[in-house]
Amino acid sequence: MLFFIEQTRADEIKSNYDVRTIPELVILSPTGEVLYSNCINEVSGEGAEFFRQWYCVKEKPTKTIVKVETTTTKAVTTTVFIELLGEQLLQHSVDESSQTTTYMPTSKLEGKTVGLYFSGHWCQPSREFTVKLAEAYKNAYEYVDGKFEIVFVSWDNEENAYENFYNEMPWKALPFTGSSILITGVTNSSSIREMMCS
Repeated sequence: MLFFIEQTRADEIKSNYDVRTIPELVILSPTGEVLYSNCINEVSGEGAEFFRQWYCVKEKPTKTIVKVETTTTKAVTTTVFIELLGEQLLQHSVDESSQTTTYMPTSKLEGKTVGLYFSGHWCQPSREFTVKLAEAYKNAYEYVDGKFEIVFVSWDNEENAYENFYNEMPWKALPFTGSSILITGVTNSSSIREMMCS
């Protein structure tokens, strides 16, 4: 017997981009259009050069969605990334002696090309690719003048695993919202994980 827990924002994002295995990297333009999907091989082969392509799309205008609140007549304007990712993301703040994780407004992604990085600590290929992706990201970041960002969308079920894995990443993250993996009553969950981990 299979059943699903309540769908989280991370689940909705995975579903929107038809992400079935990890690691997966989907690149979105500043207007939210898919520029590239399944970019793992490109990043592994090209490294920072792959990210430099993002610089070419930095001047595209950000699509805005205007919502009218039902309780008032005031209009609220949000970027496409707030609609997709929510109001806040996590970010690392690093000083000389420590690294802390704080919230940042998703609106700071406005005008940027964004990579959605779907990954999980339990997946060995994800852990291996994260090292390559982090190196490419750091090498390309200054070149593209901060006009791209990566957002980690976790497939981890446990908050501790999520936090430990995110601490290895230099980019932003969707906050942990609990289990987002299909739960099984009969089937061995480790075999399901093996199928999802490419």
